[in-house]
Amino acid sequence: MDNNSLIPEGFKDHVDFNTNVEHEYKNKIIDIFITNGFNLVKAPLLEFYKKNSDNVFIIESKKKEPRLYLRDDITPQIIRIASSRFKNKIRPIKLCYYGEVTRKKGSMLRPERQFLQVGSEIIGTDSILADIEIISLAYKSLKDIGIKNITLELTSKIFLEEVFSKIKDLKSLNKLKTFIKLKDIKNSLALIKNKDHRLLLKCLFNLTGSYKDLDKKINNIKLTNSLKSEIDIIKKISKKVNFKNNDQIIIDFTEIDNKNYHDGIKFTFFAKDVRGEVASGGRYKIKRKASEEYRRHRINAGRSRIDGYLGTSVCKYARRVRERNYHFQRHITKTRKRTDRRQWRRRNETSFRIFHTPGLLTNRESERWRCR
Repeated sequence: MDNNSLIPEGFKDHVDFNTNVEHEYKNKIIDIFITNGFNLVKAPLLEFYKKNSDNVFIIESKKKEPRLYLRDDITPQIIRIASSRFKNKIRPIKLCYYGEVTRKKGSMLRPERQFLQVGSEIIGTDSILADIEIISLAYKSLKDIGIKNITLELTSKIFLEEVFSKIKDLKSLNKLKTFIKLKDIKNSLALIKNKDHRLLLKCLFNLTGSYKDLDKKINNIKLTNSLKSEIDIIKKISKKVNFKNNDQIIIDFTEIDNKNYHDGIKFTFFAKDVRGEVASGGRYKIKRKASEEYRRHRINAGRSRIDGYLGTSVCKYARRVRERNYHFQRHITKTRKRTDRRQWRRRNETSFRIFHTPGLLTNRESERWRCR
């Protein structure tokens, strides 16, 4: 066998001490999620290919076989799980996850094409408290692993959508997005012909900065009710998140999101002397027939090769828990005819909690397993 020491560009062997540190940080973050009531889920590396991303590795297959791809983001997998396996679960539900993701092309700030993704999501509520909880949880996780001088950037997609929706020429729209990404105010304003839209974009650029100065800047600006409502939400979030003295919150309504599924509040964490973002997330909706579900997501942190995380005691206990879960499901099937639908759902929900958090077994249930 040939010993080729070269590996593809954007990939690397993690063989230094940083691998141990990143593994420890990942465990700490997952522990924080679980302590705050999140259930850990694990999704596969492969999914059926859909034309929603062009930055993925596609696995070649025969003509009649469905195409597969290596995941580039875990959030779409959580969407699939919540819409299928968890579709009957009572909302809101809290899920956390971790895993390696790959991308066909890296970016200037992140040339790596494989990295670790750790995240948490609150599914099924549009309350502002969910935004505050997920942002506060992200901030606490970063502080607990030793990251200092943190900057939180808050934005929302609807501000630029107000401008983009009025531009029908696709080439002009793409140019405008490029200039806004570069923060080129002069060329951005020159592409907009309508005076009101040009004034709105200019105001959005002027609002960039500390959230403490937002009230002063916004007094003389004419905004629609929807934009004012979104600004009020951002102000409430900024006041509720308790930041320490060396950390700060800034507002940038001209930030363009590279992900297509965000449709509301978006947040990004940066840190001094750290290349690129250290964590990000936002609000998005999933349409499910006649209803819509709201979610908060994702905290990206660390880079390391993960072969799975379960504590030693949980690993030893996992097999017994699965066996108990199987017997419990069989018991439910036998007694389903004698119980109404609500009672059956409650028992089925209990079995899910037993599988993911073995410590929740009650004494009565434990005696039932011993009797078996």
